[in-house]
Amino acid sequence: MTTQETEPRDRVSGPTVSGDNATTNTGSGDLNQDSTVTNVSGDQYQQHFYVSAYSARLKFDDDGQVNYGKERRIVPGDRLATLRRRFVEPPGFDEKARRADIARHGAVVLSARPGDGARAAAQMILAPAGEEADQDVQDDLVTNGQDGRPTLDADELRGGERLLVDLTRESGFALAPLRDELEGLRARALRAGASLVVLVEHEDVEKLHSSLRDRVVPHRRPDSLAVLAEHLDSRGVPGFFPDRATKEIRTWVSTASMGGIEGLAWRTATAYQEAGYEGRIEGWLSRAFEAGEAALPEDLKDTTGRKRALLLAASLLEGVPVEHLASGVESLLAQISFPEDETPLLNRPDFHEELRDCEIGVGTERRVYFKRVGRARALRSAFWDAHPRLHNQLGQWVDALVTNQALSPADQDRVAERWAEQTLRIAEPGAVFQRVQGWVIQQRRTAPQAAVLLTTVLRHDRYGRIGRRQIYKWAESPGLGRELGQVLVAVCAQELAATHPEQAIVRLHLLAANRAVAVSEAARAELGTLAHERSLHRKVLRRVCERLPDPDHSVDRDLFWDLTAPERLVGGGARPRTVSPGVEGLVRDGLGHVLHGRPQRTKEYAHRWIGHGAQLRKVLVAAAAGAGTLPALYTAALRWRAESGPQARESRRSASAELIRLIDAAEGLDAPVGTPAERRTETP
Repeated sequence: MTTQETEPRDRVSGPTVSGDNATTNTGSGDLNQDSTVTNVSGDQYQQHFYVSAYSARLKFDDDGQVNYGKERRIVPGDRLATLRRRFVEPPGFDEKARRADIARHGAVVLSARPGDGARAAAQMILAPAGEEADQDVQDDLVTNGQDGRPTLDADELRGGERLLVDLTRESGFALAPLRDELEGLRARALRAGASLVVLVEHEDVEKLHSSLRDRVVPHRRPDSLAVLAEHLDSRGVPGFFPDRATKEIRTWVSTASMGGIEGLAWRTATAYQEAGYEGRIEGWLSRAFEAGEAALPEDLKDTTGRKRALLLAASLLEGVPVEHLASGVESLLAQISFPEDETPLLNRPDFHEELRDCEIGVGTERRVYFKRVGRARALRSAFWDAHPRLHNQLGQWVDALVTNQALSPADQDRVAERWAEQTLRIAEPGAVFQRVQGWVIQQRRTAPQAAVLLTTVLRHDRYGRIGRRQIYKWAESPGLGRELGQVLVAVCAQELAATHPEQAIVRLHLLAANRAVAVSEAARAELGTLAHERSLHRKVLRRVCERLPDPDHSVDRDLFWDLTAPERLVGGGARPRTVSPGVEGLVRDGLGHVLHGRPQRTKEYAHRWIGHGAQLRKVLVAAAAGAGTLPALYTAALRWRAESGPQARESRRSASAELIRLIDAAEGLDAPVGTPAERRTETP
């Protein structure tokens, strides 16, 4: 896009970054006591999923500044080999036949519903048994170009390369703009001997190029209980038989995503190991769900000194390595001004004996756990109720824990969420908001944990509404700090968009006007990602158009540019779809405000829209007529035709001639199409 050459001078629309720099989680997680059972669709590649993936979105530079973004995906060969051992074939799945299709045609398309394991099936097609580790799968081909249009970022292909293009709703990319590029990629893959699998949703099949539409294979959901059994067996967890599964398990797996089932199996295996490989499958699954709250086995009134500190510390730090728990106990004793122990270090009680006395075990990776399910939560509640005067000191202790770089991001998330839960339980949401600000403003690399605090509030039955209102209050301040602003963008995009999409749109729109460029660009990118869903596109467009008349809202002109890409409005195929009357009215009125007094912007929209159907040309002429920029539109029509190459000239000539006829009609002229340009007020 070119910069503006006429007055008034607008801020140039930057590139849309709704791909690599934006992430929208369209699933939801069910919080079960101390663990998270996630129903997020898709396969989880990380070893641990706790509250969020904010650590992947909120990163830090060398100066400790927060930077919003995400890592691009590559599926490593060792992950493929592991997946092969756990893969359950869905009904009618024939991976050999699909590989034969790829050899003949260059690609195969799987159509599926979110969460039904289509990504895992695609990876099995791309990686034959015994060859999984030979090469990685490229899963990051879709990016956004400078004009905001999604494009396929595939370099020169080599034989044997494995390519996976995900165009389901979760990917955040629309299929229509990539229709022709996908066909080109298929042809290139066939010539190079590469393998390509494309994932689409069932209703999007008709948008594919005919050559790919013929390659579509419907994907069906595998047996959920069999998937759980396979994951448990591959991790060495005995005793699970699908035909004997409890009603609770059957109900849960019937709607859980394949990634959610994998996460449950991972937590069950952890519970099995931490229990010393003793017990029954029911107990390990119960720990994985963390269902119920155990009664305290001891009377806390009779528990004093270090034992009380150890129980409190372990209740908040359950799951961390034992050395970190020991350090946490000492920092807690210092925080609450516990009398210093003058006993020589080597003469003090054995720490593992203290753990055993508190019924705390040490499992794999030396991580600590309570031997009774639910005891950690019960202890936290009991200590918080018994010591209201220590709440401030406990908060400062939590500050020190989440800044401890020795803890993993997941461990830091645990501490943040558990503290927030107790603070909300005693009806102090304001203390949570205060700590959110403290953790990001003081730049202590705790922005991801600040996002966890806000997520915990949003998921709370009583205080979720207050959390949404507080985010709105922060977002409407254009001077909101760079760090807090990016935290709000992350929470709106990942959590609020999944539960209250319209409210997420409102808050992201406010954040898009933030004076910090990093916040504005991140919010604008996430709005663009949400707008890939047709119903949300109209909602975002309406909100933007309502504010276009305000000259101070330059960000809305940038957003309008993003939202009115022809691929969004009419698709990217040879036969444009019809824009609905409601959207057409919004676009026409909004474009009139954008073009008013801006001939250069008129030319930019003309070059963008002329070749995308009669409907957009009519909207363009109507808007330019109301904005008083028809001469600039006429000039753009002539230039657009003149700049075409020999092959495209005929189609461009036709579109240009149609646009000139519409301009003549709008001006009340009955002159023939070939009227010289000299009779206009502007020359090309």
